[in-house]
Amino acid sequence: MIVITTVQKNSSPSSINTLISYIIIKLTSKTEYHIFVLIRESTVKKSFIVNFNQTKIAKEQKVSRATVARVVKKLKDANFIKRIDGLYYINPFIYIPPNINNKDAEEMQNFWSENLK
Repeated sequence: MIVITTVQKNSSPSSINTLISYIIIKLTSKTEYHIFVLIRESTVKKSFIVNFNQTKIAKEQKVSRATVARVVKKLKDANFIKRIDGLYYINPFIYIPPNINNKDAEEMQNFWSENLK
């Protein structure tokens, strides 16, 4: 089982409180964990868009496409990723990909709050 902890700044500028949130993604095998890592690491450079192919991941991991689809469903159910107009986005309140600067992260968090919740 994977537990991801994030600390979010309160949206109120006058407040110094932080919100600690947890998501639990129940991955029941090493294979599911490896699929999760492949999906997480397939972000398009400097963005929150995740570009992956379930059939390709299934072939690489030597598992059925249904296994990959099950992991994707778990990630969607945990609000880790969301599909909009054929693209998957990583929740910027949970994970910020490498090479993302604070300004881009904040813009994506605003976009997510306004459009994707």
